[in-house]
Amino acid sequence: MSAAAMGPGPVTARMKNDPLKNDPRYVSPTMLRVITWIMLAVGAVSAVVAIVLLVASVTGSPRTQDVPVQLTDGASTERATGYVAERATESGGDPGSSSATGAHTRQAGRSSFTAGNDGPVLSAADPTRPERLLNNGGAILLGATVAVGTLLLRPVLTSIAAGRPFGSGNSSRLNLLAAVTGSAAVLVPLLPQFAALLTLDRLGLFGTGSPFVMGLGLSLAPVVGLSVLLVVLAEAFRQGEKLHRDVEGLV
Repeated sequence: MSAAAMGPGPVTARMKNDPLKNDPRYVSPTMLRVITWIMLAVGAVSAVVAIVLLVASVTGSPRTQDVPVQLTDGASTERATGYVAERATESGGDPGSSSATGAHTRQAGRSSFTAGNDGPVLSAADPTRPERLLNNGGAILLGATVAVGTLLLRPVLTSIAAGRPFGSGNSSRLNLLAAVTGSAAVLVPLLPQFAALLTLDRLGLFGTGSPFVMGLGLSLAPVVGLSVLLVVLAEAFRQGEKLHRDVEGLV
Protein backbone atom coordinates (compact mmCIF):
# COMPACT_ATOMS: atom_id res chain seq x y z
CA MET A 1 0.00 0.00 0.00
CA SER A 2 1.38 3.42 -0.94
CA ALA A 3 1.98 6.24 1.48
CA ALA A 4 -0.85 8.18 -0.19
CA ALA A 5 -3.25 5.31 0.38
CA MET A 6 -2.22 5.03 4.03
CA GLY A 7 -3.02 8.70 4.56
CA PRO A 8 -0.82 11.53 5.70
CA GLY A 9 -0.99 10.72 9.39
CA PRO A 10 2.11 8.49 10.04
CA VAL A 11 4.34 10.26 7.49
CA THR A 12 3.37 13.69 8.80
CA ALA A 13 4.02 12.56 12.36
CA ARG A 14 7.52 11.35 11.46
CA MET A 15 8.30 14.64 9.71
CA LYS A 16 7.11 16.64 12.69
CA ASN A 17 9.32 14.58 14.99
CA ASP A 18 12.41 14.97 12.79
CA PRO A 19 15.01 16.56 15.13
CA LEU A 20 16.88 18.14 12.22
CA LYS A 21 13.80 20.01 11.05
CA ASN A 22 12.65 21.00 14.55
CA ASP A 23 16.08 22.04 15.81
CA PRO A 24 15.77 25.77 16.68
CA ARG A 25 18.60 28.20 15.99
CA TYR A 26 19.92 30.16 18.93
CA VAL A 27 21.50 32.77 16.65
CA SER A 28 20.70 33.20 12.97
CA PRO A 29 23.51 33.28 10.38
CA THR A 30 22.62 36.89 9.58
CA MET A 31 22.97 37.90 13.21
CA LEU A 32 26.31 36.08 13.45
CA ARG A 33 27.61 37.98 10.42
CA VAL A 34 26.47 41.26 11.97
CA ILE A 35 28.26 40.33 15.19
CA THR A 36 31.47 39.56 13.29
CA TRP A 37 31.43 42.99 11.65
CA ILE A 38 30.77 44.68 15.00
CA MET A 39 33.65 42.71 16.49
CA LEU A 40 35.90 43.80 13.64
CA ALA A 41 35.04 47.46 14.28
CA VAL A 42 35.60 47.09 18.03
CA GLY A 43 38.93 45.37 17.41
CA ALA A 44 40.07 48.12 15.04
CA VAL A 45 39.13 50.86 17.53
CA SER A 46 40.88 48.98 20.35
CA ALA A 47 44.04 48.63 18.28
CA VAL A 48 44.06 52.36 17.46
CA VAL A 49 43.55 53.30 21.11
CA ALA A 50 46.37 50.98 22.18
CA ILE A 51 48.75 52.49 19.60
CA VAL A 52 47.84 56.06 20.60
CA LEU A 53 48.43 55.29 24.28
CA LEU A 54 51.73 53.58 23.50
CA VAL A 55 52.99 56.55 21.46
CA ALA A 56 51.83 59.00 24.13
CA SER A 57 53.57 56.99 26.85
CA VAL A 58 56.86 56.92 24.94
CA THR A 59 56.94 60.46 23.55
CA GLY A 60 54.86 62.42 26.04
CA SER A 61 56.21 64.36 29.00
CA PRO A 62 53.31 65.18 31.34
CA ARG A 63 54.06 67.19 34.49
CA THR A 64 52.05 64.77 36.62
CA GLN A 65 50.60 61.27 36.32
CA ASP A 66 47.82 59.70 38.35
CA VAL A 67 48.96 56.34 39.70
CA PRO A 68 46.64 53.96 41.59
CA VAL A 69 48.09 53.05 44.98
CA GLN A 70 47.06 50.88 47.91
CA LEU A 71 47.09 51.79 51.59
CA THR A 72 48.18 49.51 54.39
CA ASP A 73 45.59 48.15 56.77
CA GLY A 74 44.47 50.85 59.16
CA ALA A 75 46.02 53.71 57.18
CA SER A 76 43.67 56.62 56.56
CA THR A 77 43.57 58.95 53.60
CA GLU A 78 44.50 61.81 55.92
CA ARG A 79 47.62 59.93 57.01
CA ALA A 80 48.61 59.27 53.40
CA THR A 81 48.06 62.93 52.45
CA GLY A 82 50.12 64.07 55.41
CA TYR A 83 52.92 61.59 54.69
CA VAL A 84 53.30 62.88 51.13
CA ALA A 85 53.46 66.46 52.44
CA GLU A 86 55.96 65.53 55.14
CA ARG A 87 58.43 64.21 52.60
CA ALA A 88 58.84 67.72 51.18
CA THR A 89 59.85 69.20 54.54
CA GLU A 90 62.33 66.59 55.76
CA SER A 91 65.98 67.50 56.04
CA GLY A 92 66.95 65.60 52.92
CA GLY A 93 64.38 67.55 50.93
CA ASP A 94 65.99 70.96 51.23
CA PRO A 95 64.90 72.87 48.10
CA GLY A 96 68.51 73.90 47.53
CA SER A 97 69.87 70.37 47.75
CA SER A 98 71.16 68.78 44.55
CA SER A 99 71.23 65.25 45.99
CA ALA A 100 69.05 62.47 44.64
CA THR A 101 67.16 62.38 47.93
CA GLY A 102 66.54 66.08 47.74
CA ALA A 103 65.26 65.79 44.17
CA HIS A 104 62.96 62.95 45.15
CA THR A 105 61.44 64.83 48.05
CA ARG A 106 60.99 67.99 45.99
CA GLN A 107 59.08 65.86 43.49
CA ALA A 108 57.08 64.40 46.37
CA GLY A 109 56.27 67.93 47.45
CA ARG A 110 54.79 68.64 44.02
CA SER A 111 52.81 65.41 44.20
CA SER A 112 49.47 64.95 45.91
CA PHE A 113 47.31 62.14 47.22
CA THR A 114 43.56 61.82 46.74
CA ALA A 115 40.97 59.15 47.47
CA GLY A 116 38.73 59.04 44.41
CA ASN A 117 35.74 56.88 43.59
CA ASP A 118 38.02 54.30 41.93
CA GLY A 119 40.35 54.07 44.93
CA PRO A 120 43.41 55.90 46.27
CA VAL A 121 45.37 57.81 43.64
CA LEU A 122 48.77 59.46 43.82
CA SER A 123 49.25 62.37 41.42
CA ALA A 124 53.01 61.98 40.89
CA ALA A 125 55.18 64.78 39.57
CA ASP A 126 57.60 64.30 36.68
CA PRO A 127 56.80 60.67 35.78
CA THR A 128 59.58 58.77 34.03
CA ARG A 129 59.07 56.93 30.75
CA PRO A 130 59.01 53.45 32.38
CA GLU A 131 56.43 54.71 34.85
CA ARG A 132 54.27 56.08 32.04
CA LEU A 133 54.56 52.86 30.05
CA LEU A 134 53.69 50.67 33.02
CA ASN A 135 50.86 52.89 34.21
CA ASN A 136 49.27 52.89 30.75
CA GLY A 137 50.43 49.34 30.07
CA GLY A 138 47.22 47.81 31.37
CA ALA A 139 45.06 49.81 28.96
CA ILE A 140 47.54 49.26 26.10
CA LEU A 141 47.61 45.52 26.66
CA LEU A 142 43.83 45.38 27.05
CA GLY A 143 43.33 47.14 23.71
CA ALA A 144 45.84 44.85 22.01
CA THR A 145 44.17 41.79 23.53
CA VAL A 146 40.73 42.85 22.29
CA ALA A 147 42.16 43.43 18.81
CA VAL A 148 43.90 40.04 18.71
CA GLY A 149 40.87 38.33 20.24
CA THR A 150 38.56 39.66 17.52
CA LEU A 151 40.95 38.46 14.83
CA LEU A 152 40.97 34.98 16.38
CA LEU A 153 37.25 34.76 17.12
CA ARG A 154 35.88 36.28 13.91
CA PRO A 155 36.81 33.29 11.65
CA VAL A 156 35.18 30.95 14.16
CA LEU A 157 31.89 32.87 14.08
CA THR A 158 32.08 33.19 10.29
CA SER A 159 32.42 29.42 9.87
CA ILE A 160 29.51 28.85 12.28
CA ALA A 161 27.36 31.25 10.25
CA ALA A 162 28.28 29.29 7.12
CA GLY A 163 27.17 26.01 8.71
CA ARG A 164 30.74 24.72 9.23
CA PRO A 165 31.36 25.13 12.97
CA PHE A 166 34.10 22.53 13.01
CA GLY A 167 36.08 24.01 10.15
CA SER A 168 39.82 23.51 10.12
CA GLY A 169 41.74 25.70 12.57
CA ASN A 170 38.87 26.76 14.83
CA SER A 171 40.10 24.72 17.80
CA SER A 172 43.60 26.15 17.44
CA ARG A 173 42.20 29.68 17.34
CA LEU A 174 40.20 29.11 20.52
CA ASN A 175 43.19 27.54 22.26
CA LEU A 176 45.36 30.53 21.32
CA LEU A 177 42.57 32.85 22.46
CA ALA A 178 42.64 31.13 25.86
CA ALA A 179 46.38 31.76 26.16
CA VAL A 180 46.09 35.40 25.08
CA THR A 181 43.19 36.26 27.36
CA GLY A 182 44.68 34.36 30.29
CA SER A 183 47.99 36.20 29.98
CA ALA A 184 46.24 39.56 29.63
CA ALA A 185 44.03 38.86 32.65
CA VAL A 186 47.20 38.48 34.73
CA LEU A 187 49.23 41.36 33.30
CA VAL A 188 46.55 44.05 32.86
CA PRO A 189 45.99 44.60 36.61
CA LEU A 190 49.68 44.05 37.49
CA LEU A 191 51.29 46.63 35.19
CA PRO A 192 49.80 49.70 36.93
CA GLN A 193 50.86 48.21 40.26
CA PHE A 194 54.45 48.00 39.01
CA ALA A 195 54.14 51.64 37.98
CA ALA A 196 52.98 52.51 41.49
CA LEU A 197 55.97 50.72 43.04
CA LEU A 198 58.43 52.56 40.78
CA THR A 199 56.73 55.89 41.45
CA LEU A 200 56.59 55.50 45.22
CA ASP A 201 60.25 54.42 45.29
CA ARG A 202 61.35 57.36 43.11
CA LEU A 203 59.50 59.85 45.31
CA GLY A 204 60.98 58.36 48.45
CA LEU A 205 57.58 57.39 49.80
CA PHE A 206 58.74 53.93 50.87
CA GLY A 207 60.11 54.21 54.37
CA THR A 208 59.41 53.81 58.03
CA GLY A 209 55.81 54.66 58.74
CA SER A 210 54.80 54.70 55.07
CA PRO A 211 51.05 54.19 54.64
CA PHE A 212 51.51 52.78 51.15
CA VAL A 213 51.54 49.07 50.34
CA MET A 214 54.90 47.82 49.06
CA GLY A 215 53.70 44.79 47.09
CA LEU A 216 51.44 43.38 44.38
CA GLY A 217 47.97 41.90 44.51
CA LEU A 218 46.14 39.66 42.06
CA SER A 219 43.01 37.50 42.12
CA LEU A 220 43.60 34.33 40.12
CA ALA A 221 40.03 33.00 40.25
CA PRO A 222 38.75 34.93 37.17
CA VAL A 223 41.96 34.16 35.27
CA VAL A 224 41.78 30.42 35.89
CA GLY A 225 38.02 30.29 35.24
CA LEU A 226 38.21 32.10 31.91
CA SER A 227 41.24 30.17 30.68
CA VAL A 228 39.76 26.78 31.63
CA LEU A 229 36.46 27.65 29.93
CA LEU A 230 38.17 28.58 26.66
CA VAL A 231 40.48 25.55 26.75
CA VAL A 232 37.53 23.20 27.29
CA LEU A 233 35.69 24.90 24.41
CA ALA A 234 38.79 24.51 22.23
CA GLU A 235 38.96 20.80 23.06
CA ALA A 236 35.28 20.37 22.18
CA PHE A 237 35.91 22.01 18.81
CA ARG A 238 39.02 19.84 18.27
CA GLN A 239 37.00 16.68 18.77
CA GLY A 240 34.28 18.06 16.52
CA GLU A 241 36.88 18.75 13.81
CA LYS A 242 38.21 15.20 14.14
CA LEU A 243 34.70 13.72 13.86
CA HIS A 244 34.02 15.96 10.86
CA ARG A 245 37.17 14.70 9.11
CA ASP A 246 36.26 11.10 9.87
CA VAL A 247 32.77 11.57 8.44
CA GLU A 248 34.20 13.21 5.30
CA GLY A 249 36.52 10.23 4.89
CA LEU A 250 33.54 7.87 4.82
CA VAL A 251 31.75 9.77 2.06
